[in-house]
Amino acid sequence: LVRQDPPFNMNYLTATYLLEMLDKKTLVLNNPKYIRDFPEKLSMFYFKKIIPPTLISGDLIEILNFHKKNKVSIIKPLYGNGGEGIEKIDTNKNRNIKLIKKLLKKYKLPIVVQKFIKEIKKGDRRIILIDGQYIGSVARIPAKNSIKANFHAGGSAKKTKLVFRDKKICELIKPF
Repeated sequence: LVRQDPPFNMNYLTATYLLEMLDKKTLVLNNPKYIRDFPEKLSMFYFKKIIPPTLISGDLIEILNFHKKNKVSIIKPLYGNGGEGIEKIDTNKNRNIKLIKKLLKKYKLPIVVQKFIKEIKKGDRRIILIDGQYIGSVARIPAKNSIKANFHAGGSAKKTKLVFRDKKICELIKPF
């Protein structure tokens, strides 16, 4: 089971090519071509109706204008993982500019900016589908006073079942 987990660099790219060359008797659950061609933080744009307001940009003014509409936002690296680089920005414009510039400089790529969803304190769900069929799910719960639900950033796991909205999302993305 291969998951697109950054860093998405030449080593990762090479691994996907090698996986495609394996003997057909070897079971590879995630087609390497598709994990290479559909990065998770970009693939979400195929489902604009179910994602929070989101911008991917490297332009400071564009990011600040987007943030102004949302009042409170999350910024994160486009190809980051484990909670690294995730910051909450709010009304402190000078702090926001400093954090955004720092992220843009460090990663040398556009960043993801999303409207902050306060319900994160209840956790986010990781849902596993194989061939469009629900296999299982887990809620990632942020540590107290944290916005990061990532396990590497102190989040904890809680077994969960699908709620009505999750089922609708699974049906929507099943063909994808």
